[in-house]
Amino acid sequence: MARPRSQPKQATSVPPRLRPTRPKLSACHACHSRKVKCSGGDPCSNCRKRTTKCSYPTSNRLIRVPESYLKDILRQNTSSQSSGSSSPQSPSNGKADSSVTVVPSTAPHNLASDGIDPHISLDVESLFIDVDLPYMPVPVNEAMDTAFATRFRQVIIMNLAEATCPWPSPPKARLLIEVALRVVSGCFHIVRKSCVLDAVEMSHSTSSSNQIPTWKEYSVKYHDFPGLHYFAKATKILNYLGERPTMDLLETRLILSLYSLAVNRQYAAYTLVGSSVRMAIIMGLHISITPDQLDDAAVREHRTRLWWTAHVMDCLFSSRLGHRPTVHEDDIKASLPREIEAAEATSADFSDASYFTANAKLSVIMTRIICSVYGSPTGSGNLSERVKQALDDLSLWTRDLPPELHSENTTTSKRCNLGLVYLRLTLNQAVILSTRPILLYGLRNIWTTAKPSTGPHGV
Repeated sequence: MARPRSQPKQATSVPPRLRPTRPKLSACHACHSRKVKCSGGDPCSNCRKRTTKCSYPTSNRLIRVPESYLKDILRQNTSSQSSGSSSPQSPSNGKADSSVTVVPSTAPHNLASDGIDPHISLDVESLFIDVDLPYMPVPVNEAMDTAFATRFRQVIIMNLAEATCPWPSPPKARLLIEVALRVVSGCFHIVRKSCVLDAVEMSHSTSSSNQIPTWKEYSVKYHDFPGLHYFAKATKILNYLGERPTMDLLETRLILSLYSLAVNRQYAAYTLVGSSVRMAIIMGLHISITPDQLDDAAVREHRTRLWWTAHVMDCLFSSRLGHRPTVHEDDIKASLPREIEAAEATSADFSDASYFTANAKLSVIMTRIICSVYGSPTGSGNLSERVKQALDDLSLWTRDLPPELHSENTTTSKRCNLGLVYLRLTLNQAVILSTRPILLYGLRNIWTTAKPSTGPHGV
């Protein structure tokens, strides 16, 4: 008997609409134009034999996918967008958590066996580095406004420093010197008034006759003093670093440091006055000299007061930045300013020594405050004891002031009001430096005790 032929079991159980359909093959352009059967592949057999280009028409077929698969893709897309929008910024300040902004890739990379991406390229966007990092220099492109302003300022300063600046007329020069001496000499002793006025008169007397019309033309053409030109000329001395400094160089640097502080360039003032103190040490101004070594009493007193001016300015500028002065008080061997019997020609060069002595003693106390209150503890008591000692020193300094330096005697004082105002402001700054840690400690205690009961708005 003939064995009956077996039929597939699922032929009648699977509905016809759910049976998998064979993919419809499309012919390439070359086989379709020749009306021949295309074997498929890239390239097909016919194009391989004929060595022709094999290309297929672009197809856009409809593919059936489950609805759950689409919902899963939408859910993953929503979660990735929400996490991506919240991670780069923090809710407090909106700054990036990382200092480097990296652009993620949309396509996966195939890594080699050694872990290096073979498709890496340098044609990528530049990374932006956080400018708040102090160790990271920020380049400035020449196309930026900042670069243009910097170059513009450099050219102006260099041109002003190299350009010839005509001197003002003698009356204007005397007025300019008198105002500068009145402001500077009211608080510090930097220059001798008689020497400066003699130098001005000598410069005008030694000028040639052909420069007189130049002064007249300048005074008629310009109505204001060329202050920027003079400042550019004065700053040229900063480029000079001689082996042996001179008194003129030291005086000029002290005046420039005082000017830098007046225009709120505290770090420049601190640097200039620090270098000035070192120049004074090289010249030996921190050591007292006897009349046998220098018989001119006016020159000796000028050396002494110039040293204490440099040291006082160094202590003042250092305290503003929280640093220690350049020289410790134990290394200073110079005597305090004193009254001298000067001749009539030099009587205006030296004011009463009581003001400069009090100013020098106050600068020493401010140095002790910076070292004891804000320095590392060295076993000399706790913070409250060190603050109390600083306040006691300031109280003792106030009691030892001469009557002409008291604030209630400003109208009868031999010193000008500018010096007394500066002395009182320096005393107030010393008191603030002494009591600031205690004030901060008390504020923390009040906040700690009041916060649990009254909440953040109770204090």
